[in-house]
Amino acid sequence: RYGEKLWIHVSFGGFDRKRYDQIMGVDKYEAVVANVRHVVEAKRKTGSETRIEICLRNPVAECR
Repeated sequence: RYGEKLWIHVSFGGFDRKRYDQIMGVDKYEAVVANVRHVVEAKRKTGSETRIEICLRNPVAECR
């Protein structure tokens, strides 16, 4: 209904279960991945204009 007026921002810590747990402090990697996939699939199925932005976070020390 709100289409282009609604944005969904997801800040996602790490690239795997171990890093997610280290960054976020909880072992919820699989649940978060499943939920993000569900939202993206719902957007595709409905043709929604809602924007989804996923920001992957990783500690700077890990990127060097």
